[in-house]
Amino acid sequence: MLKFVKSATEEVEIARREQRRVLEELKTTNEYYETGDRENLLGLFMIVRDFVNTVNQVCREIAGELRGKMKMGNMDACLPLKGTVSLRFQV
Repeated sequence: MLKFVKSATEEVEIARREQRRVLEELKTTNEYYETGDRENLLGLFMIVRDFVNTVNQVCREIAGELRGKMKMGNMDACLPLKGTVSLRFQV
């Protein structure tokens, strides 16, 4: 049992050192990006999460619009204009 306690104590100390290092990195990153939230170091992750969610929503909306145009048979929106396509080897 003493061997386990010693091993567990060492692991806990390693985890604590790693936690301090990660929190210091978060603090530095927050200062770099000027998030303004010194109390909530994980606020940067919430900003990134919100950004990714916004990008995903826009992608879903664009995909829905493209699907709607395809269902309506309006393929002109997806194809290049005929006048802009030039053939290199016309013969």
